[in-house]
Amino acid sequence: MDLVKIFGVSRITVKKVTDSLVAKGVIRRQRAIGTHIVGLGVKEDLGRLTGYTEQMAARGLTVSTEVLGVGHHDPGPKVREKLQLKAGEQTLFIRRLRGTSQVFPLVLLQSDLPAHCGIDPSEDFTGSLYGLIEQKYHIPIEWGHEEISAGRASAEEARQLRIQPGDVVLVMERQTFARGNRAIEFVRAVYRPEHYTFTVRLKR
Repeated sequence: MDLVKIFGVSRITVKKVTDSLVAKGVIRRQRAIGTHIVGLGVKEDLGRLTGYTEQMAARGLTVSTEVLGVGHHDPGPKVREKLQLKAGEQTLFIRRLRGTSQVFPLVLLQSDLPAHCGIDPSEDFTGSLYGLIEQKYHIPIEWGHEEISAGRASAEEARQLRIQPGDVVLVMERQTFARGNRAIEFVRAVYRPEHYTFTVRLKR
């Protein structure tokens, strides 16, 4: 009825248009949840190590970011192992919601960086983290290792991504390395899968 009022058309017209958008895959109807846009997808090329800001810029998209939290903490065993940290060493955690001017939120990220890298928690983390690391702190990033899997959204992830707890999500975990194979970042990213596709070029 809101669409009827906004556009000054009949309910039949609205139904025909939305049926057409469903058929084209632009929107999706879910009983008891509602209708959602699904056609504004983003593709990421796995053939190159790039940050989210770089990926979106390459596609002419404007990045939207909400910083949820920044600070030093004692990481869990998994993060400690991935970052090759000794007992008692802390990390700088950066927790962000990111999307584009078309779709927000698209992904929930938590990056952990060794505290001894000296990155100031008061920095502006709405932009490119890789750009900040390389350009301001002069730490050259050389390579990364990435794993992608399907998962189910936790209650907190669902709340931040505005989906339902238990919904299927894409989970990406990446270790990023500087010169000398020094681990510089471990990031866990949880994506809304209807808006995100990973691609890779294969050769034989």
